[in-house]
Amino acid sequence: MTNEILGLYGPMKVRLDLDSTVIERYGEQEGSRRGYNPSKPGRSSQHPLIAFIAELKVVVPTCRDWLRPGNTSSSNNMANFLEETFSLLGRMEVGLIRADNGFFSEKCLSSLRRRDCHIRAVPKIQI
Repeated sequence: MTNEILGLYGPMKVRLDLDSTVIERYGEQEGSRRGYNPSKPGRSSQHPLIAFIAELKVVVPTCRDWLRPGNTSSSNNMANFLEETFSLLGRMEVGLIRADNGFFSEKCLSSLRRRDCHIRAVPKIQI
């Protein structure tokens, strides 16, 4: 349904927010692994990628299953995720990408540079 909604919009410039989250899993869930899990350390989890269009307040509906194992870093498979996300945006032009520093591997940055996007990264805060 969201693909149909995105198709209703003509050419427009959008901001794309990239994030990942942790989904706790209980029992023997396929694809879950023990990894970074701030609310339940040691519990197996999954670590999905999410792309959010700020102007429309909608998550970009990716076709693939981006529920990665919990022991996966934020930048893992990001270039493929971005390729799929951009293909789903149709005539929308991404003017700005916002993400935290966990997303910025060299492969990811070179993919974004080819698309001529402005990138705003949030640096890691040391406490």
